[in-house]
Amino acid sequence: MNTGDRIKIFEDTNKLAYIDMIHDMGFNCHVRRNFIIIGERRRLTDKDKQEIGRKITRAMRDKNMSRDDVAKEVGVTSYTVWNWQLGRSVPSIFNQEILKIVLGVEI
Repeated sequence: MNTGDRIKIFEDTNKLAYIDMIHDMGFNCHVRRNFIIIGERRRLTDKDKQEIGRKITRAMRDKNMSRDDVAKEVGVTSYTVWNWQLGRSVPSIFNQEILKIVLGVEI
């Protein structure tokens, strides 16, 4: 999905479900006539990044997994997981899906 892409919607289409999915993927969008138009990627604030880090840390604690365990499962370094936990960076959409499976939480 890229900025400027258009998704054709029909009368029986659940627009809200599409819009929620697009927002979950990190994009803004708007509806124009019979199309949903993909906008720019949404920017995360530092507070959002920190909340994501807390959510990852809580899930790791609940699953009794170490940073190395999560890094191995996701296919990244433990330093990357540490940066996610601190809110310095956030997992990519792909890694978020893997974390959802590994940790059992929506990031």
